Amino acid sequence: MKKILILSTLLLALTSCIDIPKPKSLKQMVEDLGIDRVVNGTVGDGTSMHSLELVTFHGDTIYYLYENNAKGGLAVGDTVNVMFKEEDGELTAQWIVNLSALLHRWESHDESSTFSFTFHEVGMFECEGFTENYTSWSIIGEDIFFECGDHTDKYAIDLLTEDSLVLFSLEDGTTLSFTRAD
Repeated sequence: MKKILILSTLLLALTSCIDIPKPKSLKQMVEDLGIDRVVNGTVGDGTSMHSLELVTFHGDTIYYLYENNAKGGLAVGDTVNVMFKEEDGELTAQWIVNLSALLHRWESHDESSTFSFTFHEVGMFECEGFTENYTSWSIIGEDIFFECGDHTDKYAIDLLTEDSLVLFSLEDGTTLSFTRAD
């Protein structure tokens, strides 16, 4: 009995010393990427091959350098999410996701089932056919996070066009292909 008490006390002491890492917040993940800020706005008519003119929802006009890194393309009037850094006084867009292309209903069909989801603004989300009942979404870089309570699944945006969306699971390596359904 004494040995069991000593072993359980030793085990309790050892496990209390183990530091269990907490999941990173979205803010911490953005900081890990070296991003200074995230801004949403509308593509302005001063946008060119390597310069993005963004009109924010507050009416400010901001210019970013970018290198053909816009998921979903860029067209004047589109709403986009821009993650950028400031270096030597210049703003450089690290990631651009076209929200006008993304915020739709998407479907995927295979032999046994149909998966569908609808992105709404400000992280609202509806889905059907998935194992998880996702309730919200967010973007960091070119990755989309689908959230269900305390559980979050992470997908990279491989392709985003007006009628196609291809996501790659960063957890299990599966590729999901969707077509626009609205």
